[in-house]
Amino acid sequence: MVNPIKVLVVASESPVIQAVDSLRERLELITTRVTLDPLVGLTSMLEDPANFVLLDARDEVSLEAIDLVHRLKLANGLPLVILGKTPVSLITQMSSFDLAIPTARNASIDEIANIIDEAIIGLNGLVRKKMHTSEFQLYTKIGNKLKRIDIDKIRYIEVEGKYCSIKVGDRKYNVKVSMKDLVARLRDPRFIRVSRNFVVNIELIEYIDTFNFSIKLDDMDIPISRTYKDQLMDRIELI
Repeated sequence: MVNPIKVLVVASESPVIQAVDSLRERLELITTRVTLDPLVGLTSMLEDPANFVLLDARDEVSLEAIDLVHRLKLANGLPLVILGKTPVSLITQMSSFDLAIPTARNASIDEIANIIDEAIIGLNGLVRKKMHTSEFQLYTKIGNKLKRIDIDKIRYIEVEGKYCSIKVGDRKYNVKVSMKDLVARLRDPRFIRVSRNFVVNIELIEYIDTFNFSIKLDDMDIPISRTYKDQLMDRIELI
């Protein structure tokens, strides 16, 4: 098996696990771990990193499962597939997920396998890109040229009308794409959403004003919305 795709299954029901197992050989798929425990899941990622996460949300999703996928999304930016309904708690806690597929609670193993099969094929390019992040490049069209944007030098991203403005060094690039889609394409844990209109490079923050709910970055005072405040605080180490 060459460059197999590794999946972390967050589920408690055996049909999902059996469905994933049935796809192993055909899709070059490996199950790294099946868990609902955040500590086990995070430890597993250190020992044997997965390339994407599969969450069984066909029934009520436990707080443990939400906590696990939330942490993995923040720390690794892994592609996430949700089977079943899309929990409101997941949408509010994470800036984006990649695919939510309606799946009946009583679906058979074969039905679940077919659904997962289609999801993996649909996300194959995204998953493969994540497996080779060092090869990932971001370009934007300027006139008749494709200008490379150095991801390491992106300072922040701001919504400006129908465009997103990407601040790179002293320059700004306006791209006609939604903030959600742009963050999803970046797939870089350094970039975190702090409000409806701003995503910042967490490594370039000068300080966080906890009284005024703002971030100092360059000459900008970037507001932090209450919706994203906890997500930001979870990412920093306070001593």
